[in-house]
Amino acid sequence: MLADPVLGRSMMTAMADAIKAAKSPADGVRDWYYGMTFREAVAAGLIDTDMCVALSISMDGFEAWRQREQGWPIVVTVLSIQPNQRVNNIAQFVLPVTPGPRQPADLESFLHPIAEELEKLAQGISGVKVAGRDTTSVLRAFVLQFPTDMPGGDKLLNAKGCGSIHPGRFRDFMGVRVKRRYCYPPVLPENNKRRLFSVQGPSAQERSAASLAAAAEEVEASRRAGNTYMAVNDLAVRSGIKGYPLFHAASPEDKQRYPNLGYLWALGQATLPYDTMHLLFCNVVPFLWDLFSGCHRVLGKSPEPYIMPKGTMMKIGREITVGCATVPLA
Repeated sequence: MLADPVLGRSMMTAMADAIKAAKSPADGVRDWYYGMTFREAVAAGLIDTDMCVALSISMDGFEAWRQREQGWPIVVTVLSIQPNQRVNNIAQFVLPVTPGPRQPADLESFLHPIAEELEKLAQGISGVKVAGRDTTSVLRAFVLQFPTDMPGGDKLLNAKGCGSIHPGRFRDFMGVRVKRRYCYPPVLPENNKRRLFSVQGPSAQERSAASLAAAAEEVEASRRAGNTYMAVNDLAVRSGIKGYPLFHAASPEDKQRYPNLGYLWALGQATLPYDTMHLLFCNVVPFLWDLFSGCHRVLGKSPEPYIMPKGTMMKIGREITVGCATVPLA
């Protein structure tokens, strides 16, 4: 990409603009370089030249055949490129695709080859030919985020998610066990007075990279000591972390194996944002459609102002059908 006369200049210009924007006061969120992860990396001197490349690694499962055969593609996106080029295939790299038929039982086995390449990119690769420059340059690349859906993010973080007392990826709030499940009300149901958590609570309730590593070490220490599965799982349920996550709180052995990935472990779970649009489309939108189409007649049998007439619904259906025919099968 850097050797291409168009893409190479675009990447260097985009990174120079991003570094300049990161050194200015934030006035909202416009693009990836307005996030605190990138701004802190620039302030720390980790990203300091236009030859640095910002990467995003995303993963999710897909059903290849009638929701029975599942694979997980892991895709890298080059962020430091102009937005109109960022969405093209040239800026997207499919690394592995797990073979299925279900979600990967050992996701970390697919992550180590990626970590080996990220280690080389973070250390720096010399002799890189750049379009428009007579001399070669040193290329360095860093991962800024791992966008996934909520279950995928929990798997990447090696977290138990909603199967634990402390399910939060960012905030350490506590749940209440109701029969065989955990619920997470903001106020204790028994007395309706004791507050369990608040989204605007004190910063002490926030998970940090250090607390994440400590929780992982506690579980792994119990596992190394030869304790029973139930004892190890009890620790994981209480902390919400099942063990060392490679890209967020690596084991001592992996830290020696990949010394230049320390910038990721210093960030911890900050590189794992929640995919709020996935949550919106999978939960909010279907319920809104049920409401608008009259499936939830909570106010009696008489039509309500928010219910769509059947004629409108049929028209929407016809437009969707016609629109599908214009989407290439490829």
